[in-house]
Amino acid sequence: MKIHTIMQWLFVSLLCAACANEWNKHYEAASKEMEGISNETLFAYLEGEAEYSGFVALLKETGLAEELNKGNVYTVWAPTNDVMPDLSSYSIEQKRLIARSHINSVALYETKLSDGKRIKMLSGKNFTLTRDGDFFALDAKPIAGGQVCNNGIVYALGGTILPKMNLLDFLVNSGEEYSFFRRELFSRTDTIFDLDNSFPLGFNEEGNQVYDSAFIYDNPILNEAAIGDENRSFTVFLPSNEVIDTAFARHERYLSRPLSAYDSLFYTEWILQAAFFTDRLEPEVLNSAEPNSLFSVTLKEWRTDKQTVNETKEETSNGYIYKTELLYIPRNLIAKSIEFEFSKTYLTDFTPEDRDRFFTTTGPRGADFWTNWAWNGKNYLNYASTTALRPSIDEVFVEEVSLEMILFEKNRFGVYVPASLNPGDYEIWIATRPAGNPTFLVYVNGNEIGELPAGTPQTHDGVLRSAGTVTITPEEASQPITVKLLRYKSSGVLSTVACDGRMVLHSFKIQPMSTEY
Repeated sequence: MKIHTIMQWLFVSLLCAACANEWNKHYEAASKEMEGISNETLFAYLEGEAEYSGFVALLKETGLAEELNKGNVYTVWAPTNDVMPDLSSYSIEQKRLIARSHINSVALYETKLSDGKRIKMLSGKNFTLTRDGDFFALDAKPIAGGQVCNNGIVYALGGTILPKMNLLDFLVNSGEEYSFFRRELFSRTDTIFDLDNSFPLGFNEEGNQVYDSAFIYDNPILNEAAIGDENRSFTVFLPSNEVIDTAFARHERYLSRPLSAYDSLFYTEWILQAAFFTDRLEPEVLNSAEPNSLFSVTLKEWRTDKQTVNETKEETSNGYIYKTELLYIPRNLIAKSIEFEFSKTYLTDFTPEDRDRFFTTTGPRGADFWTNWAWNGKNYLNYASTTALRPSIDEVFVEEVSLEMILFEKNRFGVYVPASLNPGDYEIWIATRPAGNPTFLVYVNGNEIGELPAGTPQTHDGVLRSAGTVTITPEEASQPITVKLLRYKSSGVLSTVACDGRMVLHSFKIQPMSTEY
């Protein structure tokens, strides 16, 4: 009987020793096993284990010790002293980020661990569990020794998680050389009172409702590019102050004039909106000798043959940062169209002084015979070169008739002034009443750019047709732009229907070419 009992005791002892040896093997190989349930809180348990003293000191310094002593349920991924780095040079904000990146707000017991599981920590950072056989790792750091406490579970972690900044953190902490971009981006943030999520506390002595207030931070760019969201990915092209200054100076040379305050604000807004892209863009798509367009989250076009970024990327927790090396401000940003109807503008909107200033008529009747002519629901500006509306063939085009205009626009005070066009390629469109009209030659700044054929009334009445294209040089852009319409003289063989001596104009438009960038 004694022999039997001794043998049983030896068997149990050997079994326990084997279990201990197996646990040590698992711990060394980064496994995890449950050690039983403790009635202590998570922090009390950690504080009682000497191997976690470095992590415990971090919890105390960052204010998380008290949180782990409360009734809320957590999982703590606790690095042991042998893998705790020296954090003495880190700021308190950085230390708090590290500490909160080792705690999540759900108790992940052993049965809840799975390969590929994404775990969101209190810091907002996401880390992935991976499995190799029977062993798990978090962020490639081995896990062992799960200990259940009365408000969650502690796992020993074979490494310290030093979380990467996300894109928002990166921009906030970017150096002084990026201060212009950072300042302009965050200056667009408004703080808005969130009534739905604010708790009413009562009324003050004036009878006004008092709230425990919640606020929403609204930024029109960051609303689209949510670079603080750890669940989404973005790419940012970040220009330094020097790169932006160089881009502004280059564009001033292109315009042959200093940038106005409006120009600077407008271009700055484009630079901000063109900097953020959905997903992680790899280097091979960024710089190309061939035209290739990328579109930002706000649909601004970024041409890889015009813009250049350093292909060495900064990796953050939710995307990539590339440093912009060459920033090109597109020429079509403030390239504008000018469009008007001849009859309404000349006869109704213009004062006599405006007519004399912006329109010059050459013809046998001077400038006094422009009248409105209504036809098929449209109003035309009509000029007859003879006394009869439809002269005989002998009277047709005995005199040259032309209309020369200085392009105009209204300023902010509603006064007509010479229009300013940026340098670039433009197309001229003119609508006429073709019946009884000849072909027109079209000139811009004294240079012939094309002609407008007579057309047919059935298909061309009052319809804009292209009269040609023109390149406005930087020198021309700084001066008033003139457009001249010259009516062909009669060759003596045109019919009276095709050329009755009139200039009948409906509308005009000059617009940038769609290929301009």
